[in-house]
Amino acid sequence: MRIKKKTIFLCGSMIWGFLLLSPAFLPYSWSAPPEKDLKIGILLPLSGAGAPWGIAMKIGFEIAVDEINAAGGIKTSKAIYKPKLFIEDDQYKAEVSVTRFNKLLYTDKIDPIIYALGGSSVLALQPITTPRKILLIHCASINFEPQKNPYTFRSLTYHYMHQQVTFDWFRKNLPEVKRVLILNPDYASGHDSTRVFRLAAKKYGVTIVGEDYFPMLTTDFNPLLTKVLPKKPDLLHVGCTAPGAAALIVKQARELGFTGVIYGSSKQETRTILEVAGDYSNNFYVNSMVYGAPGIPLKYESLYKECMKRHGKWFDNAHMTHRTTYEIKEAVELADGLDPEKLRDAYTRIKFDSAEGPVHYGPPFGTQVYYPVPMTRIEKGKVNMLGLYNPEVLTPEILTD
Repeated sequence: MRIKKKTIFLCGSMIWGFLLLSPAFLPYSWSAPPEKDLKIGILLPLSGAGAPWGIAMKIGFEIAVDEINAAGGIKTSKAIYKPKLFIEDDQYKAEVSVTRFNKLLYTDKIDPIIYALGGSSVLALQPITTPRKILLIHCASINFEPQKNPYTFRSLTYHYMHQQVTFDWFRKNLPEVKRVLILNPDYASGHDSTRVFRLAAKKYGVTIVGEDYFPMLTTDFNPLLTKVLPKKPDLLHVGCTAPGAAALIVKQARELGFTGVIYGSSKQETRTILEVAGDYSNNFYVNSMVYGAPGIPLKYESLYKECMKRHGKWFDNAHMTHRTTYEIKEAVELADGLDPEKLRDAYTRIKFDSAEGPVHYGPPFGTQVYYPVPMTRIEKGKVNMLGLYNPEVLTPEILTD
């Protein structure tokens, strides 16, 4: 009996000893995944005509990355990725974008994710990114032929969606708006903005009384406005015009006596419009969210507060890239790593609540983002959001007609 008890004691001691020592001999898969940098390349206009957009977007990226890293990073079975931004100023020029992209690719050795703003830049980069299976996430309102470039994703509601929501609102609330004059910058997104507006105008029974273009760096719009305003439009549509130039058009058109509606279908910076145009900003419509408005997502409010804390002022377009950063996080987690094909598939399955509301990717090719479009008006020196609306689902004809 003593021998049995002694044997049981020894066996028990050996088992406990093994259990206590075993962590040192466990396979590495039992331990936490290693931490790695996720090197994200960013091409933004931090100088030049597009700077009001680029600076705001840089802020959105930075706040989102800080939030993600503070929460422990992007977790996969292979690694815990800590996003790290490699930001280059492309000056809103295609040729500069390509040069800066090559630096990001070969010197900084970014992971297979690049973000670009300018439409011309996207068109210039795709011949490089598509064959290399690099995710090109962009904010450009152009036809980038998504059916031929499956690794390119538009992380922005297409400007047709903005115009569709806006002119549907005008039809219901300002039915007297019938004659529209459209002015666009003379580059890829400007021409595509005019093209898709023709579709919206036909849908909503609006007459286009004129279409004109101007160089990106124009500051004196008086000669152009003097030529076109005699066509007596009810609404002046400034399309894809950058915020600084849009503000100048508003001011100069009002000084010439235009009292009608002015609308910009690109993402404007309402602060810039108000600072430059002052009281002339009244009756300006744009698709921008407004802090404190009914229905604003809680994540937008927290982003707004953080931006105010860091910079002392709000930038209307910071939420766009804040959302995009979380899209990247979602895609990496769904793909369980950085395999380009798995990332591409994961991006089409993104679905979460963002600072701009519920977001997902969908038709016509699975590479177009969808989220609510705000309808906003400047009146009496204040920016007032009139509502949030779900845009129509895009068809291939809208992109390529």
